[in-house]
Amino acid sequence: MKGNINVTDRCELKQNAELDGDVIASKLAIEEGAIFLGSSSVGKPSSITSGGGGGGGGGKPQDGNSGGEHK
Repeated sequence: MKGNINVTDRCELKQNAELDGDVIASKLAIEEGAIFLGSSSVGKPSSITSGGGGGGGGGKPQDGNSGGEHK
């Protein structure tokens, strides 16, 4: 998929997912094997606007974090 995703709850990128775009979500899960090219903002809206929110970005999950939630 090419485009941005903006959800109020949880976004899951499954093993065969391909996303070229940005994600804004309260929770983000990326399974091993998924392709994510973009940036992410993860957390509750109040924490994002106060500067405490998510971040992160493209690529695949780091070692030891295969498919888990990113906080």
